[in-house]
Amino acid sequence: MSFVPVPDIVSSNLLGEIRGDSLTDEDLLRIHAIFGKTTFEALNLLEEQTVIRDTAPSGRSIYQVNKKGNRVYCSKSAHFCACMQGTVFEASPLGRLWCSHLLMVALSDALKRTQTNIVSDQALAHAVEMLFKII
Repeated sequence: MSFVPVPDIVSSNLLGEIRGDSLTDEDLLRIHAIFGKTTFEALNLLEEQTVIRDTAPSGRSIYQVNKKGNRVYCSKSAHFCACMQGTVFEASPLGRLWCSHLLMVALSDALKRTQTNIVSDQALAHAVEMLFKII
């Protein structure tokens, strides 16, 4: 799994400019210019997988990225993915690291392809536990 550092302002502006339910050629070029090879991984995941946002009555949510029976949890608000576990990162005031799962979640939301499930607070707590579970 590869990670790419992207300044927060750049990623938020880029993702905020995506309109409609599909990516234009210009969108694809801009995404690739910023996210590099992570773009290809994310787009492949987006084509073959389902992104599900589990939302609890408390308003908290977590994302599931499902691929052929495997489930990876991501937190958009914490900007963390289970695939990042065990990786040492240096904190940067300039931006955050992105993996293909986080980029896919952001693109899925921007393209309005994310499915939403209402779950109990207990079920969401379990999903958060799975996200931060030390393997």
